[in-house]
Amino acid sequence: MKTILTHTGKIYVDTEHKLEFLTVGDYGKENNIKANFLGLTKEINGVANTEVDLSKKWVATISTQKGCPMECKFCDVPKFGFHGNVSIEEMEWQIRNIIKNETVRNTDRFNVHFARMGEPTWNDNVLAFGIVLKEVVKSCGLIAKTVHPVVSTMLPRANRKLENFIQTWCGIKNDFYGGEAGLQFSINSTNDEQRRELFDNKSHSLATISEMASRLPMPKGRKYTLNFPVTAQTILDAKELSRLFDKEKFIVKITPIHETASAVENGFEVTGYSDYNVYRQFEQPLLEFSGSCGGCAETAYARLITQLFGDRMYIANATGCSSIWGGSAPSTPYTVDKKGHGPAWSNSLFEDNAEFGYGMMLAQKQIRERLANDAQVLLDTPVADKVQAWLDTYDDAAANTEASDALIAALENTELDGEANDAKVDFLKDKDYAAKKYQFIFGGDGWAYDIGFGGLDHVIAQNQDVNIVVFDTEVYSNTGGQASKATPTGAVAKFAASGKVLLSCSTLTPSLASIAW
Repeated sequence: MKTILTHTGKIYVDTEHKLEFLTVGDYGKENNIKANFLGLTKEINGVANTEVDLSKKWVATISTQKGCPMECKFCDVPKFGFHGNVSIEEMEWQIRNIIKNETVRNTDRFNVHFARMGEPTWNDNVLAFGIVLKEVVKSCGLIAKTVHPVVSTMLPRANRKLENFIQTWCGIKNDFYGGEAGLQFSINSTNDEQRRELFDNKSHSLATISEMASRLPMPKGRKYTLNFPVTAQTILDAKELSRLFDKEKFIVKITPIHETASAVENGFEVTGYSDYNVYRQFEQPLLEFSGSCGGCAETAYARLITQLFGDRMYIANATGCSSIWGGSAPSTPYTVDKKGHGPAWSNSLFEDNAEFGYGMMLAQKQIRERLANDAQVLLDTPVADKVQAWLDTYDDAAANTEASDALIAALENTELDGEANDAKVDFLKDKDYAAKKYQFIFGGDGWAYDIGFGGLDHVIAQNQDVNIVVFDTEVYSNTGGQASKATPTGAVAKFAASGKVLLSCSTLTPSLASIAW
């Protein structure tokens, strides 16, 4: 048996028994996103891999088959071939070796994932081993407050006993583990065509999986999980998820797809564990519904912006279509995340919206400069490290949010006196402004290129940190589609029923002869 050290832990390879299993040693925080259906994600931050404390949480991943009969395009295991199911004794042998090779003998949580090699639902020994797992762990000399086994399945079409296996496992989860056991469905995409490609057409259709899911008992404790190892091409539709699966039974887990040889060979866009760019498409949008006309893309662009910046953005919105769907009382499409943070939205006139947004930015800037002066005073206090981190990230909106939260928490839990206390009180009074925000100015082409152009030109000339979004519909949309400065030559619109004509200079300039006359 040989051991391979990776950034996620130790992989044990036994060529004689044709087994491969893993114990997590260098894992850091969990590199995944657990999400609700409609919100899809939480805020995404990179995770540094650090030495995990096995006394708090220990993850063991074991093989249930020798190789795998599935031929998933992103997995290297099929290259090994298929050599049969793993026995109960061989599963126990994997667990014993994992525990034997670590010094820890007490842990709060011992997770056992049936997921390393093979498809566990092909092997009924998994069910039998799940029942005795607690005793096996105990007999190895490991005292675990919680033993948490997890079955992860690709839902093979050819397995006629699949649903019976899953139902039995749910019984084990609820009855033997009081809900402290997991069941994961590897869905990977909400598009059947994409799933057929990923799983070489060996997994059930989404409709069939949905039917099986509807017959699952209500989970005790932990909900069942829908797994989505993602690339930039992954189709993950929250509405489709909600249609297919009961959110009272399931959560969604999003992870980056592993950089396997097969994934690279098959053209998947893989990322490292610290690169979260592939996740961006699944950020929670803070625009809940589209109030624009059918076929209009204004709300699609606004939704994308809220995915990237929504929890800390100010919006100055010019009168027009975007102010109608954006602030149609008594409802608004803009919403907040679970922390209560979302876009701060306000409407202004055509002619002054750019200056209005600029003023919002200046107001925030002035408040934060005062807070920076308070921070200088607080550098001589026990929270100096938090203060310095805030000052170092002052102009970085993404990094400054975390630093602000840390500083505010430290100040609220630290007793100060004198001038330092005055600075603390003043800082906390306006703590909502501590984190740097993104200032946006929204409007249509009628505003940006016509009625409000003078103000927009002025704001741009100031070279300040504002973001300008022009919803260019190429007409005055909100008043019925009149031609605007952005209407292309030849386009038919109101005021241009025969097509917009671009006159030449000679047509517009009177001749010298006519002037002389």
